[in-house]
Amino acid sequence: MTALSRQQFFQELPLGCLLPTAQQGLLQVWQVLIMCLACRLLWRIGRLPVYIKHLSTIACGFYTLYMFFGLHMVWVVLLSLLCYLILFLCRHSSTRGPFLSITVLIYLLLGELHMMDTNSWHKIRGSQIVVAMKAISLAFDLDEGTVENVPSPVEFMGYIYFVGTVIFGPWISFRSYREAVKGKELSFSWLIKVVSSWIKSQICLVISNCVTPYLFPYFIPVFGDKLLKNVSLMPIMPSRWLMGYEHSMGFHFSNYFVSYLSETTTTLSGAGFTEEKDHLKWDLTMVNPLKVEFPRSMSEAVRSWNLPMSQWLNIYVFKKSLKFGTFQAILITYTASTLLHAFWVYFINAVFSVLSVLHLTYLASVFGTSADIDSYEDDMASQTIHKWNELSWTSHWLTFGLWVVYRIIIRFGRTAAAALLNNKQPTGPLMCRCFVSVSQRNQLQFKLDEQTAHSSLDLFKKDTGVIYRMLGLDPSHVQDSHLRFRDWAVVFADSHVDSGCHYWEVTVKKSQEFRIGVAEVAMSRDECIGTNATSWVFSYMHNKWYAMTTNKQVPVSLVGKPDRVGLFVDFEAGKLSLVDPQIEQVVHSMKTHFPSPICPAFALWDGEILTHSGLEVPSGLK
Repeated sequence: MTALSRQQFFQELPLGCLLPTAQQGLLQVWQVLIMCLACRLLWRIGRLPVYIKHLSTIACGFYTLYMFFGLHMVWVVLLSLLCYLILFLCRHSSTRGPFLSITVLIYLLLGELHMMDTNSWHKIRGSQIVVAMKAISLAFDLDEGTVENVPSPVEFMGYIYFVGTVIFGPWISFRSYREAVKGKELSFSWLIKVVSSWIKSQICLVISNCVTPYLFPYFIPVFGDKLLKNVSLMPIMPSRWLMGYEHSMGFHFSNYFVSYLSETTTTLSGAGFTEEKDHLKWDLTMVNPLKVEFPRSMSEAVRSWNLPMSQWLNIYVFKKSLKFGTFQAILITYTASTLLHAFWVYFINAVFSVLSVLHLTYLASVFGTSADIDSYEDDMASQTIHKWNELSWTSHWLTFGLWVVYRIIIRFGRTAAAALLNNKQPTGPLMCRCFVSVSQRNQLQFKLDEQTAHSSLDLFKKDTGVIYRMLGLDPSHVQDSHLRFRDWAVVFADSHVDSGCHYWEVTVKKSQEFRIGVAEVAMSRDECIGTNATSWVFSYMHNKWYAMTTNKQVPVSLVGKPDRVGLFVDFEAGKLSLVDPQIEQVVHSMKTHFPSPICPAFALWDGEILTHSGLEVPSGLK
């Protein structure tokens, strides 16, 4: 776990990262691939009734959603039912597209505004966007007559839950789904497309996890061995830009991985082709990496990032909005893209900026007169009323409306605050009552405190281990507590440290992203450990370690993920160290000051963590 030389790095890379990453990628999606192929083969049966084909893809789509999201899939199902209800109720209308678009955007905004747990909503956001795009495109096609009648519930749900696109996308038109259900013949070109897309996806996954995090220290040694031997050199300006480029490339190739994977699943299930004279051309293209990495213009990079999304925005947003003018159409298109991608905060800020400009225009309008000063002073009030009347008293009405919203927020905010205060323990006793034991001098013995565990975490092995569950805990079994983390998958230990040196170890299983460290006992339950000044952690993500506090990350040079690590705390010295337990050596230390008692803290987004406490401080650390 010490810093590796370049030769050691490349020796450990194949077995330490490349092979595990490829294996995990296959383990995550092999069931989806089998179901896509099963539907493809089933649809080749000529005499099979069409409704059976629709039911088969609905069943496979439901199973896939449950496999990835658990019971949280109900929010995707709810959106699809809402969309069909709107289409059915408005079946005789010619404005189904705009009406359904507004309804879907309201639903998505409610989800972003914490209609449900934030972490869970973000996980299902991709599927929500796919459902929204399919339903909206179908509504506009019905308005234009491209699709003659509202499809039956079974056909509509088959389109929405088409197994090839329900998780990873992309958007496909209703016509493409109907053509896929017909069961086109198997061909060599189809097989080549499936295999090539799968290989590209795995290459991008490996690059994202095993290459980009170590691009400049190892693959392109810009600074020679300096960065490997001295982590303190990392904050210098050129290194900051290089690290930023590494993170950017990692994000890019993660997107390419998902894009090529969606090409694989869509093509494997029988969609994503165009018909030519005497044969089918399997030409579904999700992304063009070369045009993203080396674009001739920003618009080319944006289009090439997600080609089906770009096509959907062009057909169903931009062209539909051209009747308002080109500039307005562009503005509406960017707004729709922003809302679909959940950048609702920026959209709301933009709305408030527009309101500010409107208010300034409204106030300044009364000064736009060429009358002489005397007549202006005599008739100032009447001119002001006249000007504002011409503008329909817009600013006054907006001000009144915002005041009403403000009063509603204040009222509900006070009610919620009062309820919280009624249930909340005083701050003083918090440190004594909530943590059942205080550490001894050198042997910290602790279990995990169920009262602090987020609802997505479940404790096991007599509360010494924690596992992330996609379904989360049954709310009826989770005791309501103001100590519990609400938005982040975090859990604290039940013992705190206020003096001395202490050591414990952690075993990590099947987790690709987690944080381990310490935090102040009274840390806010609305924040995640590592993002504030009251917690100090070692974070692992994208096969790379970081020392983290106040949301700032310092890379720790490691390859792969060890099964077991140690943590050493020296309270008086203000030191937290990541330890290799096999050789009893410190890998990296964080120097700080602990102003108040701290406790072991853990966060994870998959897999499980098992803690080992009550250990003596290794002799090599004394």
